[in-house]
Amino acid sequence: MLPSDLSCLSSAPMNAEGRPMDAAALKVQKVYRSYKTRRQLANSAVVAEVL
Repeated sequence: MLPSDLSCLSSAPMNAEGRPMDAAALKVQKVYRSYKTRRQLANSAVVAEVL
């Protein structure tokens, strides 16, 4: 089997561009990670003010 033939073995649903829907999940994870980082920085700033 050629590597190009292996795409039919993937169980991930495909979007309109033919890429796995995993790209959307990765985008959500990146957005959440950046949100979490901003919250941690904001919390650190509050703690630094209190000290």
